[in-house]
Amino acid sequence: MKHSKSFSLLEILFCLIILGIFGVGALYSITNLKRQDVSIQKFLLKNSSLYETELFINKMLSYAKADSIKIGNNTLSWQGYDKLFLSAKNNDKFMDFSLQTSSFNISLQHNNLYFNNTLLLHNVKVFDINIKDFNTDRILEYTLCTHICIQDFIFLENIEIEFDKL
Repeated sequence: MKHSKSFSLLEILFCLIILGIFGVGALYSITNLKRQDVSIQKFLLKNSSLYETELFINKMLSYAKADSIKIGNNTLSWQGYDKLFLSAKNNDKFMDFSLQTSSFNISLQHNNLYFNNTLLLHNVKVFDINIKDFNTDRILEYTLCTHICIQDFIFLENIEIEFDKL
């Protein structure tokens, strides 16, 4: 029997069928990924301002003096450090030991959330704030709802140490 070094028609047909099966599977996967990407983008466009607001609140409360936090009717106010870090050469950061504070507040008015009287988020249905005490620890819990709800907890650490006067 004589064999040639070239591929036979049957072998080429077999390879094309295998490539076709893999190609259809890959196209199906790519289509599903595109569909999933579109749904994720819709979700993020619809909810990004809520999540950004949560991150902003957490950042601002991380600079708060724990003993200055006051909770009112749909309001949260505190004294926060203005500049904890000072810029220096080569983008290094140094602590600012002056520890100057400013007043900050977040309030819910007419279904809008305001930070220092500036609109932060609209169509807010719920802004609920509580402080829970566990032994010597304090935890601030807040719930923020538009058409979905986010609940977050912030550990309040009081770093001030009072010394007895001699």
